[in-house]
Amino acid sequence: LNINRNYPNEIPIELFVNYIRDIDTLSSSFEINYLEKYFYWQFGLDEIGNSVYEEIYGQSSDFQFRSEGFHCKFNPSEIDNINLWTPNLTIPNLISEKVFHDEIIFWFSKFEDESYSYWERRKLKTSKLKLDFDYKSFPFDSQTIEIKYETYGEFDSYPSITYDFPIRDSFSKISLSEWNPVMYSYKQYNHIFQETMTEDEVGLSVKFLLERNYIYYLSKIYLPIIIILLVSLSVLYIDPKQIESRLTVSVVCFLALIAYTYVVDRDLPRLSYLTVMDQIILLSYFFSAMPTLQSIFIYGVAIDDYQKAIYQNKSTRFWIPLIYFAAVIFFVLTTISGSDNTISALKFTNETYQSFLD
Repeated sequence: LNINRNYPNEIPIELFVNYIRDIDTLSSSFEINYLEKYFYWQFGLDEIGNSVYEEIYGQSSDFQFRSEGFHCKFNPSEIDNINLWTPNLTIPNLISEKVFHDEIIFWFSKFEDESYSYWERRKLKTSKLKLDFDYKSFPFDSQTIEIKYETYGEFDSYPSITYDFPIRDSFSKISLSEWNPVMYSYKQYNHIFQETMTEDEVGLSVKFLLERNYIYYLSKIYLPIIIILLVSLSVLYIDPKQIESRLTVSVVCFLALIAYTYVVDRDLPRLSYLTVMDQIILLSYFFSAMPTLQSIFIYGVAIDDYQKAIYQNKSTRFWIPLIYFAAVIFFVLTTISGSDNTISALKFTNETYQSFLD
């Protein structure tokens, strides 16, 4: 019953997602629990199915105009023991998986003189899959998690999705605390050796687009940074000659800011580029250090000309906060406008999800 290798099998796949959780940005992985069904056909099965059908129903004319059939359930090891062909589908971004239920079902149906048969394999499992995240827009980023199916070697099959209602229905029920599910997509693809123009791998990609819940980072991380920064800038309201008091407040605030921002490092891997949050934090470092430098400078001015020091000190009360917030807005807008994975609320074009769909 081995399939004719010159006639590749289309393998329709149905995915019923139960939940997605443990999206770990540090290890670049996520966990997904789902029911996986795929279907395939083989030469010779109709003939065997007809023989079994006659054993069950005989040649009675009572069934001539009715649709009848049967199905048989097998353990995958039974199929392996008789060396019966099954699709060799692999998930290249799989880290580990736990299979709770696995069975192969043979389906046969007959209507009048027409007969139809196929195999169905069902797997209920939890898989840990590899991520490929771009964090440049963090925490205003949208990310894609993906399940990939591929076939290697002899191209006797290729995965596809004929009906997407299982994904659509289950995706609408997904709930994540740190992420907002936005949309899904799927696409078949071929990778080709350019020299020989032969297929290297054939596969199917199922993607889920998620947008990060950035309110947490604004309220629990950035807002305390602003408070510490404002306390540091409050030294601009202390008399320029009180250098000890000014330096004490500004230095303590600077150290507190450094210690607090280590919280962000627990959520991200070590990256070779700066995220939006990194840029905001570095700007906050710089402007938190400015009152210390300003205090030293203005103290020197106050020794020679106290009135001039008072005037210059008052002007910096306005310009330093203004320049800080202008710089934050500039760097945020510059970064997110050049990133494809910014959340839709901050996109400036109509092609919000074009890169995801492509």
